[in-house]
Amino acid sequence: MAEKASQSSNSISLNTVDGKIFKVWSTIANQMEIVQSLIEASDSSTVISLPHVNASHLSKIIEYLDVNASHLSKIIEYLDVNASHLSSS
Repeated sequence: MAEKASQSSNSISLNTVDGKIFKVWSTIANQMEIVQSLIEASDSSTVISLPHVNASHLSKIIEYLDVNASHLSKIIEYLDVNASHLSSS
């Protein structure tokens, strides 16, 4: 079931089986393959329903993906900085 939600183009709203709505960055949501396929199949102005996922589990999944995205961002930044130093030598 889809319902209208106010969301920016950078975020996705996910509705759990227990009725909690999580607004997450699209980069985080797209790391979840099932969610990614649901996003692709739906209207961008809808809340994506996750009928088999409860709020407790989704919050832990989002936290895990967010921490890993943060680490990946730092690694990329480090590599970019070091690459610019190598090219200027």
